[in-house]
Amino acid sequence: MHMILSREPDILVKGDAGTGHEALPQIRRLRPDVVICDINLPDSGAMQILPRLAEHAGQGPRMVILSELEEGPWPRRVLQAGACGFIALGSEVRDLLRAVREASLGRRYLGRSIANRLALEAARGQETPFDALSAREMEVAWLLVQGLRHKEVAARLGINAKTVATYKARVRAKLGIRHNVALVRMAQQYGWAEEGAVLPSRGR
Repeated sequence: MHMILSREPDILVKGDAGTGHEALPQIRRLRPDVVICDINLPDSGAMQILPRLAEHAGQGPRMVILSELEEGPWPRRVLQAGACGFIALGSEVRDLLRAVREASLGRRYLGRSIANRLALEAARGQETPFDALSAREMEVAWLLVQGLRHKEVAARLGINAKTVATYKARVRAKLGIRHNVALVRMAQQYGWAEEGAVLPSRGR
């Protein structure tokens, strides 16, 4: 991605980072116009970084979010949180470049398939059970769907395991489920996880 963007005469790549912890100091120091962020970084993700950038409203960078999954509640939720763009990791190069250029102008850009799906959902008034979750509850649910244990989720989000257990209980209550296997199946049902996702033990 760095190489692709660096080839463009109107785009200057100021830096890159592998984690949210590395990215935030660089963003404050380098003051880029646009930040491209994976929705699920090793230690945090877009839903954690977006609120921190919002603290600098009016002068902070615009964010373009990348995700492996185009389905589920993520596109709508990150736009509501203030992102300027959302594209799939497998998008064509032209989609990436257009998303960056549109974001630099303060305009929103969605990959075509994502935009079409959101338009259909809006027309149908379609909602999913995941829409009831808060941003943090969604992050916890997402990591549990990936098969992570409490301690691993806690380390990823920078919170303690007891807090993870509290969020997990809220997620289960809001979704009307009793264990993580049901969570994974619901995620698959609503396009929030790919078929064949890890099915954790009920005790996790």
